[in-house]
Amino acid sequence: MAQPQSAAPLSALLLDEAEFGSDALLRAHPCVSTGFPALDRLLGGGLSPGLTVLGASPGLGKSTLALNIAQHAAAHGSPVRYYSYEMPPKRLGMKLITRENFLRGGSPLFSVKDLFDADTLRGWTDGWEAYRQARRQVAERLDRLYIIDCDAGGKAYTAEDIRADFFRFMEEQGGTGGMPLLIVDYLQILPLEDGVRVSDARQAVDHNVRKMTALSKAFGGVAVLLISSLGRSSYKIPVQIDSFKESGSIEFSADTLLGIQFSACQGQDGSPNREWNMIQEKDKNPREMDLVVLKQRYGETGRVPFLYYAAYDCFTEAGDRPPVSPLPRPEEAPPAQAAVPSQTAAPLSQPPAAEQAEAAEEIPLVEEFVRPRTQGLEKACMNNTMIAHSLRGGGGVPGEEQSCRVIPAKGISTRYTISAELSCGDCDVADAVYSLFLTEKYFSPENSFSLRRLLTLLTGDSRQTLTARRRDALLASLDRLQGATLSIRCGEELEARGMDRKYEKAGFDQPRSFLRLAQHNGRYYFPSVQLAEVLPLYAYATMTGQVISFPTALLSARPGPGKKPLSSTAEAIAIRHFLIYRLEVVRNRKSPQEQHKMRTIALGRDSQLFRLLRIRREDYSSADWSRRCRRVAGLVADALEAFRQAGYIQGYVFHEESSVTVSGAVADPWTLDYEP
Repeated sequence: MAQPQSAAPLSALLLDEAEFGSDALLRAHPCVSTGFPALDRLLGGGLSPGLTVLGASPGLGKSTLALNIAQHAAAHGSPVRYYSYEMPPKRLGMKLITRENFLRGGSPLFSVKDLFDADTLRGWTDGWEAYRQARRQVAERLDRLYIIDCDAGGKAYTAEDIRADFFRFMEEQGGTGGMPLLIVDYLQILPLEDGVRVSDARQAVDHNVRKMTALSKAFGGVAVLLISSLGRSSYKIPVQIDSFKESGSIEFSADTLLGIQFSACQGQDGSPNREWNMIQEKDKNPREMDLVVLKQRYGETGRVPFLYYAAYDCFTEAGDRPPVSPLPRPEEAPPAQAAVPSQTAAPLSQPPAAEQAEAAEEIPLVEEFVRPRTQGLEKACMNNTMIAHSLRGGGGVPGEEQSCRVIPAKGISTRYTISAELSCGDCDVADAVYSLFLTEKYFSPENSFSLRRLLTLLTGDSRQTLTARRRDALLASLDRLQGATLSIRCGEELEARGMDRKYEKAGFDQPRSFLRLAQHNGRYYFPSVQLAEVLPLYAYATMTGQVISFPTALLSARPGPGKKPLSSTAEAIAIRHFLIYRLEVVRNRKSPQEQHKMRTIALGRDSQLFRLLRIRREDYSSADWSRRCRRVAGLVADALEAFRQAGYIQGYVFHEESSVTVSGAVADPWTLDYEP
């Protein structure tokens, strides 16, 4: 039995200059900055010495956030040891390259999936230069980030293996650099040492938490970030202290507890929001998240709003948009590092010899067109609010207040006033501009977009010719959109949706430009990163979860092998947008009665489609009216046949020229394989 240490009176300890003197306090290790200013302020400067546990349900970005923090810490002088049980170093490196390219406004943007897809890579041209620049930028700043593949060699690292490896690492560091950071990803799959016997998973977690707590006290204090999963019962509710899976001693041993959750799951007053939809929140780009500080032994609790760009493995604090230039290097470069003792660990900036040889052999550029893959498809968006549908159909008188029934079951209406009349084509252009806003590239003159880029999004086809007529039409639409002002009085609707407190400062009731753009050398860019200032109607749609997204390639799907491409007139494009909107409503409705009702699409004089296209019977003679109806029916038939060929729908039946019924299931458009 170990002998108890002799104890000195507290008065003697308080007078010990080595422990409590001013010089000792000034020499104390600083916190490890996370790279997120608001989070650092709440944490009192960053991650402190001790055990911090970060938890979230699957797919919410636990590893991504930890890697973002590790990247910032290593770039600013802290030695970082990242013990990974789920992903090998190469994949984590790819995540950092993807994030770097996104932050620096690289063109094109690419995801980790793209980097592991040979078909996508063979189709790259300028993409290789963006990739090389991002890889070089990451490598230049990460001499102090080490990734350890804990499953390499056939035997997974235990907590004791981590302790021994980290002790060797710190001895070789010789005390240079800032506060060390140790990250373990993740707790529930951390194995036990040989000979340790436990009766259940809770005891295993308790054992490893105690090991990590002891390690955080070594070397005068180490910041340990331990990633944890949550219990299934906590997936759809606000994260709480007892949410951590096999929690056991987690809430008692951890100095700091952090949880990631969707912002929509909790109101500003802390009460759960029972009407939020996880699928809708995951479909957002970016996702609106909260990082919740559930416990902080020496500080406050609270929430920090974040935006999560899942496709690009990047977190940013809400209100901040990624810069378009590379991140600055730290003022003082860290000293050269000693060799790492473990064979499975190396600085991320210096890959093993085999990977260096592989990286040195650049993949040749391929010019021929390669069939696109789903993960590389471009997203188009459509405003699905009642206000947007009213504007498309020319409803109301400019300058007069209009009323839209937005939640019929509760008898709730939202009022709006617009200063000018917009056409269906104008609204399609606004949809395309919103889609461009979501790409996070066009917030500076250097990364502006052209009318040709706008045409590609409208038609889904990059091979369309920007004729003088089309140029004039696009310019006229942009002028009308920028000249119109819009105000929306939606307080009753937002209150019914449980959003009145969260969005009370949105200021939709004040007249704002329907669209704001800035110009530079004949191209366009967004003068603000706030959606409500650039496209207020789309900020309103995003808040209420009423945006439909689909691949732009769906707009240019061919009617069949050997047949002509779909018409690219403004009317034909509007018809395809309308059909996609109706089909997506069918696909997302859960009520069989609603699905049956929505499957038949009217094509007559009083139909929604004719109202959107502004086709009125009184404007035509009898013969011209018949020809006009046949033309619309022909464009609808072409579009539906293209959708059938693509696998989006199974079939359709025309009832003369008055209506058409869609038969069979409607497929998820993102799962289809599109022909070029």
